[in-house]
Amino acid sequence: MDDLNINLDEIPNSPTYEQLPAGDYVVEIEDAKILDTKSMTGKRLSLKYKVKQGDFADRVIFQNLNIINPSDVAQKIAREQLKKLCSAIGKFGNLGSPFELIGYPLKVTYADNKRGDREVRKYESILGATAGKPTVVTKKETVPKLDIDDDEIPF
Repeated sequence: MDDLNINLDEIPNSPTYEQLPAGDYVVEIEDAKILDTKSMTGKRLSLKYKVKQGDFADRVIFQNLNIINPSDVAQKIAREQLKKLCSAIGKFGNLGSPFELIGYPLKVTYADNKRGDREVRKYESILGATAGKPTVVTKKETVPKLDIDDDEIPF
């Protein structure tokens, strides 16, 4: 069976996306998982953020943090970034699983690095406390968590 018989006119055009412009975005951590590095010599925390507001709502930002790496410098930088991220979402102490990050909203600054590559450069609590400054939560308050439909949870 060598025939395709596909009518290409019936297939809708897929949207093309340009890179998000530099700026501040309110996002939700949509996915977080541990993967091997390309060289297979370490582990990276792969993060997927979904933009929740503004003209770019529903677009995504990806980030990889080399949390286990033969380079002490790369590992140190990644772990410092992870600590700032966790601080912005109100997580302190031990982080046992990347799944503990999923569903939390925050504000990220997406900007160019020294090489000109766009990346997440800053994390802020949507409650107004910048990363590194703990968000105090009293018994009457809770850290906001965006509504997630239970049907979307894979377990």
